[in-house]
Amino acid sequence: MEPLLLMADKYDIAVIRGHCCHFLATHVSETDFAQPLESPRNVLRAASLACMYGSSKAQDMLPYSKTCIKAVDGALTKIMTFAHACNCSVSSSRIAVCPKCHFGFTPILYLVDNAQTVRLRELVKDPRYPTLIVHEVQVGN
Repeated sequence: MEPLLLMADKYDIAVIRGHCCHFLATHVSETDFAQPLESPRNVLRAASLACMYGSSKAQDMLPYSKTCIKAVDGALTKIMTFAHACNCSVSSSRIAVCPKCHFGFTPILYLVDNAQTVRLRELVKDPRYPTLIVHEVQVGN
């Protein structure tokens, strides 16, 4: 997938870029944290590729990037709980205002202790993480 996206980017081939981003977005349900960080089957990498080569290059690719980022949020929701100063909890990493208390607190992250959490920690600690995973997709952003 990435070689095609690189070629589409280098030669500005919108059709290939569009097909690749469409493929990533429509197959995002097949992604997870278990895959290697550099694999487009890793949910973080798939969303990063869609952002890097899709929405950052052409506005019409934005829906594909959003779909992939929603998949990241969905995967994170399964393994994380967020608590605010008001002691309420929410299941989204990207909200600005708590839906229960309506205060705009930075959420305090609590990871549910399971195999996916262990794998996510491994991915985040990988030295390639900051270069393979774009800022918009990185956990905690």
